[in-house]
Amino acid sequence: MENLQMWAIGVGVSVAVAAFIRFFPKQKLINWICPIAEGAGKALSKILILRLGREAAENVEEGIIATLAATVYAGVDSFMNGLLNDNKKKS
Repeated sequence: MENLQMWAIGVGVSVAVAAFIRFFPKQKLINWICPIAEGAGKALSKILILRLGREAAENVEEGIIATLAATVYAGVDSFMNGLLNDNKKKS
């Protein structure tokens, strides 16, 4: 019974993700997530300023957080290049 539940959850999640991607194309998702991400960044900045003070918060934002974000961005970009590289037509 437990295996059947795990299988059903796996299939259900797969179908939900496929339906979500089908009905929300890439640009629509980008347009939806960007304001949320910007709001989260502003909220984190305010929390850091309240907890650490403005100067320390700016050091954390421009140092640790910017480095982590740039590293994640570069990793995802490289992943996408590797994923889509074989889709290019050879001339």
